[in-house]
Amino acid sequence: MSDNIRVGLIGYGYASKTFHAPLIAGTPGLELAVISSSDETKVK
Repeated sequence: MSDNIRVGLIGYGYASKTFHAPLIAGTPGLELAVISSSDETKVK
């Protein structure tokens, strides 16, 4: 079993792209598991 905390983002605008996602991805113990957005082209 992984000790990582799985995190999801709801909405993937400017702040998520430039701050939240990189911060989560670069933090030991956190795993960016899923991103949800009403604009599917942003998350593919």
